[in-house]
Amino acid sequence: MEKLRNWIANLRVAAKLKVYRMAVLVMTAFFVMVALISTLVIRSNIHSITEVWSPSLECLQELQTITAKYRIKQYQHLVETDTAVMAACEKETNDMENQIKDISSKLETIINSNKKAQQGKADYEKATSAWEEYLSTSDEVYKLSRDNKQAEAAKIMIGSAYESYMSFVKQLKQYEDFVSISKGAAEKEIIEAEEELGLSFSKEFISYTKELGCASADGHEFLGVVKHKRLSVVEQTILAREEIPTLPLSFYVVEISGDDGIIVFQDKDGKVYGASAQHKVTKLADSLEEYLLDY
Repeated sequence: MEKLRNWIANLRVAAKLKVYRMAVLVMTAFFVMVALISTLVIRSNIHSITEVWSPSLECLQELQTITAKYRIKQYQHLVETDTAVMAACEKETNDMENQIKDISSKLETIINSNKKAQQGKADYEKATSAWEEYLSTSDEVYKLSRDNKQAEAAKIMIGSAYESYMSFVKQLKQYEDFVSISKGAAEKEIIEAEEELGLSFSKEFISYTKELGCASADGHEFLGVVKHKRLSVVEQTILAREEIPTLPLSFYVVEISGDDGIIVFQDKDGKVYGASAQHKVTKLADSLEEYLLDY
């Protein structure tokens, strides 16, 4: 009987050991599976890591560095009096513009090559538009700097001038009858419109049509860079040139008053003019905002 009891006790220990060994095997198999799955996940994402995210971060860091250097060179231009040094600054910033263009093109290719990366495309386009907006003022900054108008140049660089260009848009939006008739115009569309007309739009007009396309408020209906022919600055300026042969080629139509037949123009400096039915041209205001408030 004693031997039987010992055998039964040993059997229980053996069973426990067997269960323990089984548990160890199961846990080992589980951890091996986890390791294999992790390896597969890393391998499946290695393309995104090496071909998308890492190069994207590298491009962004390069853009941040170069744009910072670009602004430093512009500030150096403002404080310099030596024309040779100023010319050297302009050449360096021009080289930087080309570098930024190349890096931006590379980054755009990376974004377009990956679906997940495309989720950030809207932010990329917004940043690109902001840079192009800033870049468009460079020639004006250097001209003011060469003319010893450093304070005006600095205003453009820190953005306060841009705020003044946007004040027309803000004023429009305050009216109860304000309506934005179209979506904002893209930078490319604005450039194409300028090229088609052979002129330059004012900064104020560019800011307005970028934001609103075209709009109406307070009884006014302002034109813009849009596809609708009746509201298109391009189409209406071409028609105005046919109607008024002596019209300055720097003028573009911003409004057509249906009641009295007056055509309202603006030039690249922002000044606003009106042409009567008899084609007599008269200056009306120094800006679209002033015109909106006074008429």
